[in-house]
Amino acid sequence: MTPAFREAPAGGPTYGRDMSARVQSLARRLARETRARMHGHDLWLASAGAAFYGALTVVPSVLVAISLAQVVLGRSRVRGYGAALAGALPQAIGADAAALRLLDAGITLTPIGVIFAIAVASAYGEGLSRALTRFAPVDFDAKSRAVWLRVATLPLLGLAP
Repeated sequence: MTPAFREAPAGGPTYGRDMSARVQSLARRLARETRARMHGHDLWLASAGAAFYGALTVVPSVLVAISLAQVVLGRSRVRGYGAALAGALPQAIGADAAALRLLDAGITLTPIGVIFAIAVASAYGEGLSRALTRFAPVDFDAKSRAVWLRVATLPLLGLAP
């Protein structure tokens, strides 16, 4: 008994070529529609705004992460990890010294300092929202979501250590 196979036509199977043509057509349509929707919007400005808010929140986020890490791991262990990290950074540009200063600042941060750092670090959610509202405007009559956007970014700080 031989298995019943259908033989491919002389030109070979076309399902692979058909799928490829459909994917290419879909990709072209998606690119065309994206360009049409982005026309008139300043994408560079929005991405610069999002990057600006991200840059503003890096140092406070690291300070909070170091403070939380010392609670979880202990001060001496965090110092050891920080020293190992500083040793891996280039000395010629002073990155090692900057990392050690940031580590010391995070370890000596007071509870009030942690609260202020969290307030600044959580600004990324709000900044990202402001950058993206250029493309999908929100209803100004709706309740302000700034506080909720800041709260939504807080779990990221908790995951940092």
